[in-house]
Amino acid sequence: MIKPMQILEFCTSRSWGGMEMRVLQTSIDLRALGHKITVLCYPDSSLHKEAEAEGFDCFALPFGNGIHPLLIFKLKKYLSKNSFDLIHVQFSRDLRFLIPALKKSSKVPVVLTKRVGSYIKKKDILHKYLYSRVNLVLAISQVIKNNVIDTCPIDKSKVKIHYNGIKIDKYKSALIKRNEVREAMNASPNHCVISLMGRLSPGKGHEDFLNAAEIILEELSDVVFWVVGSASYGEEQYEQQIKKIAGELKNSEKIIFTGFRKDIPELIAASDIIAVPSHAEAFGNAAIEAMAAARPVVSSNTDGLIDIVVEGETGFRVPAKNPGELSKAIIELISDPELRIKFGAAGQKRVEEMFNESKQTKKLEKTFMELIEQND
Repeated sequence: MIKPMQILEFCTSRSWGGMEMRVLQTSIDLRALGHKITVLCYPDSSLHKEAEAEGFDCFALPFGNGIHPLLIFKLKKYLSKNSFDLIHVQFSRDLRFLIPALKKSSKVPVVLTKRVGSYIKKKDILHKYLYSRVNLVLAISQVIKNNVIDTCPIDKSKVKIHYNGIKIDKYKSALIKRNEVREAMNASPNHCVISLMGRLSPGKGHEDFLNAAEIILEELSDVVFWVVGSASYGEEQYEQQIKKIAGELKNSEKIIFTGFRKDIPELIAASDIIAVPSHAEAFGNAAIEAMAAARPVVSSNTDGLIDIVVEGETGFRVPAKNPGELSKAIIELISDPELRIKFGAAGQKRVEEMFNESKQTKKLEKTFMELIEQND
């Protein structure tokens, strides 16, 4: 019988995007396996609110940029009072707060999940100190693993790939509501719906998506474009900028901004094609979500998306920042319903094999338990 672990999930980001959602989902999945999870987060952040709503014990500290000696002292006292078996950091900046707060005699394993690459080599004295206390780095894609080895002061033997996983069944079952959602969104049965899912953030390719939409609408009329998501903390101005660009398009009425939505599986199922035109994407949750719902994907040929989207099998990969190529690939899929079905089925099979949340959680559990045993 597996001994329950006491795990501290550590993430002080104030945003609410893929990283923060994964912290919450990882906590939920590990708790479902019988482990005790505590979430350390920023006070009143979206993660704080969502974690508390899910019934997790939370310890909130307002860590931000800069040095916080008083907060580190409070964290040190908190860690001394609580016997965690393992600490899982999901925001690399948080190492600056956690590592100084750990007692020198502490053997509690520290695992860092890296979701974003760095363009700066972090091999100075400070980072050597911080990473010397990290037992394992989990990279969410091959490109992130390569980046960690290249930029961080940690032996490559301590860096492994661990893909994100999703609950496939909820995307399959969402198909039941396809017609209901399309009707609510004023999409007729004849419309081909092209969607971009995710927060409105620079680098996600929203401008390319809108420019591609303009090109497509010059050729085809029965097409609508859904932009699903909203700006995260500090990115509100970008959302206004994108909406202004959309409003100036000739066929702006065909561009629908849904705002923040929780019914993502249903919106994906109601769509016909999912675009992921990110300029740089460490992984690409939107792509695996689309594939789980058997939807073809047109993505950028960049970074973590290369691990997910198989060119000519589960969708098309096009050069980033290229609305012309993006529109060309989308038009090909609009014009070929059978190809959409073929790509969708292949994508769903790939997700079941490689990105199944249940399988990935079991792998994570095994990894954590092995680290704890090694440090006993």
